[in-house]
Amino acid sequence: MGRPVSLECAFHPGVETALRCGRCERPICPRCVVHTPVGARCRSCAQLRRLPTYTLTPAYALRGLLAGVGVGLALGLGISGLLRLVPIPFFLIGWLVPLYFIGAGFAVGEAVSLSTNRKRGAWLQGMALLGFFIAFLVPTLLVPAFMRWGDLFSLAGFIVGIALAIARVR
Repeated sequence: MGRPVSLECAFHPGVETALRCGRCERPICPRCVVHTPVGARCRSCAQLRRLPTYTLTPAYALRGLLAGVGVGLALGLGISGLLRLVPIPFFLIGWLVPLYFIGAGFAVGEAVSLSTNRKRGAWLQGMALLGFFIAFLVPTLLVPAFMRWGDLFSLAGFIVGIALAIARVR
């Protein structure tokens, strides 16, 4: 058996290859090859499409934005009202704030995920972050003693809350 004939890649001139697309027979180099269940294909024959999970229509984007902002606002107003109506000892606020951040991160991320039919992507992560920051800013502005940046537990809860908000739509 002889040595395979070396051709130039159809997409990268000057690159020698012995590989051909299984559908159109164009010569393709290892940088161009797309492995499919039926063999090696060039990019045009492989018909690469984005997964539906990551395809965000304007309607889903609006639903995700409204869910993130709405849940963040509701949580922020709810905890602010609770702290203003119910006298909570100062030492318990040190435990309440980090738990609130963790719960708010999960709730906002889950709301964005559910409202968009479990879609994922960078835009939805941004919407979840926006909702989380609203849930953080509202009680911080309305209840001055709510957030103490010197408190390491609050900062840890804040970071975990951000991670949970992002993880739900990642």
